[in-house]
Amino acid sequence: MKIKIKICGLARVEDLMVAAAAGADYAGFVFAAGSPRQVTPEQARSLIGQLPAKVIPVGVFVDADPSEIERIVAFCGLRIVQMHGSETAADIERLHHCATVWKAVALHTDKDLQRCDAFPVEAMVVDNMQPGRPGGTGCTGDWRLAARLARRRRIVLAGGLNPDNVAQAARMVRPFGVDVASGVELQPGIKDHDKVRAFCAALGVGSK
Repeated sequence: MKIKIKICGLARVEDLMVAAAAGADYAGFVFAAGSPRQVTPEQARSLIGQLPAKVIPVGVFVDADPSEIERIVAFCGLRIVQMHGSETAADIERLHHCATVWKAVALHTDKDLQRCDAFPVEAMVVDNMQPGRPGGTGCTGDWRLAARLARRRRIVLAGGLNPDNVAQAARMVRPFGVDVASGVELQPGIKDHDKVRAFCAALGVGSK
């Protein structure tokens, strides 16, 4: 089965179109305050309105109030909410009526694997989150732990992926999908179009 591809941190229409043409399945829009890739709901709504129907828009939030997430989902037309902070199972349950929910986690120990059982979500986003930086660090995580989780749950592998290592990561972890931001950028929020194409091509999608 084809591994799904999410290009995250999109903020410009030209990057959006390249990602879609290269074979991305998901387009990620970051709403977290303070992120160098942050977009406003108005910017995201404009970009999402230009997405091809086959590309699913994902909103990335960090410890946002559920009512604010609900408002942005409705305003922008998001189909997936990716929760990237310390959200609880109760926070997640509240959002099921308005969108599919993914939850981001960092895996360092077996206890982290066990914690994943508590989250009622469609997919776990396995990222290498660091204090003060809930994503987009450009650093890889423990792929062996990620592979163990992938045998139990649907996961989207993130953290330090790029065109040079994504094929190896996919072989080792066997995730449902992969998620990239900094690995295909010129700078935060501005994509390197050649890297976007090469990332997708490394997974057998499109061409370099």
